[in-house]
Amino acid sequence: MQPNPDSRVCLIVLFNHKFERNLPVLRQLYSSRFSVVRFVMPFYRGSEPDVIPVYESSAEFQGYLAQAAKHLPREGITHYVVIADDLLLNPAFDESNICQQLGLDDRTGFIKSLIPLSELSLNWPHWDKARLSVYGSVFVNHAGEIPSPQDAARLIKRHGIEVGDITLRNLRGWGSKDPPLRYQPVSWHLYPGFWSSAYRLYQWRGRIRLAYPLLMTYSDFFVFPAVAMNDFLHYCGVFAALGTFVETAIPTALAMACEHVRVEADTPFRGGEYWTSEQGKAIEDRYGLDLGRLLEGFPPDLIHLHPIKLTRWNSEMLGSNV
Repeated sequence: MQPNPDSRVCLIVLFNHKFERNLPVLRQLYSSRFSVVRFVMPFYRGSEPDVIPVYESSAEFQGYLAQAAKHLPREGITHYVVIADDLLLNPAFDESNICQQLGLDDRTGFIKSLIPLSELSLNWPHWDKARLSVYGSVFVNHAGEIPSPQDAARLIKRHGIEVGDITLRNLRGWGSKDPPLRYQPVSWHLYPGFWSSAYRLYQWRGRIRLAYPLLMTYSDFFVFPAVAMNDFLHYCGVFAALGTFVETAIPTALAMACEHVRVEADTPFRGGEYWTSEQGKAIEDRYGLDLGRLLEGFPPDLIHLHPIKLTRWNSEMLGSNV
């Protein structure tokens, strides 16, 4: 697999919520690096041609993309790079090099990782909602709209991944060493869904068979190739209608739609996510809440930093640093 040096990229900036105030700063950040940029914003009622209005819950923001599909440019585009509006992309990345940096050819997508749901602790707060969503309801006739469970398992297996059953091992995810899970909760707090899942394991003699082979990962940065666009966005729309949580819907749809998917472990880069207020304050203090300083001193081994709340940062000198 050889990256295509002639890749042409469309950058899609997804807003979790309607926040028009950040549009000028985001245009400053990315318009000189990407010639094709689209902003996807819930409930937008303005008239700016690069902003696409959508109507969906941010818990299923894969539905934003499905709704935006007809408004996305297609001619000549080889890849769509999707970022959250509060994610700051490494300033060394632009439309001429991001696919090469991540090692993407025209049939390959990218996401942080691809983790089977069977490798999650039952204390992941969205576990039960994700598992139950794929049963559907009388209000969503999804038969034939996404691959059957058997076909989905086959498509996912192309990437060297098998989704197994939930067992007693998933109860001990926060401390298990034999064998370790690939995802562990960030705290010892037990979410309400943990107890209902634990009771089901007791009822079903220590094993829960998943109705659908779902994957999970952080989904505020990913890339999908144009050749997989129709299938990927269709699956995203169906999962949104089912109420499937975004961090299971997007990696599952990507793995099913794309012939190849690269993850962070395949590259020399890593994502710069932080989850605590202390970590966020340390970044703000290091760069003095100056967005220009952050861009100048951006860690070269990071794909991005997230979250960066732009309203807290001074962007007055931004023009000289982009």
